[in-house]
Amino acid sequence: MDIPLNKKSGYASKVQQTEPDISQPGNFIPVIGPQGPAGPAGQKGEKGDRGDKGERGEQGPQGPVGPPGKDAESFLPPYEQKPGWALYENSMLKEFRLGATRGEDGWVTFFVDPSKGTTLEEFLPEDKVSLYSGETHRINLKHLKIGTQVRVTYNFDVTTLTNNTELWCRSYFPDTENEVTTFVSLLKYQYEYPISETHTFVITNDIDRSSGIISQLRADMDCMVKVKSILISVF
Repeated sequence: MDIPLNKKSGYASKVQQTEPDISQPGNFIPVIGPQGPAGPAGQKGEKGDRGDKGERGEQGPQGPVGPPGKDAESFLPPYEQKPGWALYENSMLKEFRLGATRGEDGWVTFFVDPSKGTTLEEFLPEDKVSLYSGETHRINLKHLKIGTQVRVTYNFDVTTLTNNTELWCRSYFPDTENEVTTFVSLLKYQYEYPISETHTFVITNDIDRSSGIISQLRADMDCMVKVKSILISVF
């Protein structure tokens, strides 16, 4: 037997179903008649007399002195780290080559070489210590407190040489081998892709704080990377 298809009806058909069929007996549409003429205006009432102003009352006695106030609570979080951020732009757009056989198990370390003109450190935390070391090519965490939250945004261009190239990114603590790893994208075509990847983590121990972070990328197919900048935020 034939089974009727349950097709989704269109908006217009739903509207038509709600409209009455005026050709059938007993169906009618009520029509509002014309508005009648306005009636005559009533007489204006007389204005009432203004009331007398009351006499001023006597001043009441002074209330008791309140208890001394307490110092305001600090706006700092429990780990007492003041926020701040810094931007480190690359002064030399060096190309890093990625691939399955490159680096350590495919992980290739990348970095920026910031200069005075490409570094923005006006909004560092209170101690004003740099958040990135151009000498060690590591994110510097030594001056931050345990429990501090850190957000790192990597900005780079990837030029793929093969279709369907997988790209991964990680922030790596070499002394403990802790890491924050993210799958960036499956880059479908041979093309130059501008990419921003963000990692957020918490400093949980002294070893990670002392070692700092090495930034790495991994791809299954050969491709080229130009690192534009690293933005580091503390909060």
